[in-house]
Amino acid sequence: MAPPEGPVRQHDPMEVALRQLGRRARTVQEVRTHLKGRGFEAEAVAEVLAKLSSLGYLDDRLFAARYAAWSAESRPMGRRRLGMELAHRGVARETIDSVLDETFGPEQESGAPQKALRKALRTIGGERRRVTAFLLRRGFRPAQVMAAIESCEELKESPWGSRDPGDLDT
Repeated sequence: MAPPEGPVRQHDPMEVALRQLGRRARTVQEVRTHLKGRGFEAEAVAEVLAKLSSLGYLDDRLFAARYAAWSAESRPMGRRRLGMELAHRGVARETIDSVLDETFGPEQESGAPQKALRKALRTIGGERRRVTAFLLRRGFRPAQVMAAIESCEELKESPWGSRDPGDLDT
């Protein structure tokens, strides 16, 4: 990639924000924190955020919807975990609730634990305890986790997965 034409103006908050947004989508709070961390005045930061929002470069609702869609496809997680991740990125609770209500229909609610279970079996193996912990850390409700595990043939052989409880004595 060729370097940018002309001098990069590090003293321009709009330049800094656009460079940050050029790497990946961000929330308003993420850009605000970055600009303040770079030492820009609060008034300049507010102007840049307003301008970027009016141009459509910053939209927390769109960010949350895209993040939820990415999560459903690439990194399935439960509603609770997804909500926590979006809140950590600075998305407002009302926006999170609205996007999750739209995203997590009955199909997503039942399919996501199964998808995460398949990934867990590939990455950590078939030990039931570890798979259960993995799914719970992904933010699935305990009832969803138990239903996914009960429907999995690989984990049905033994309540301990591929290990026999008698192996614990050795």
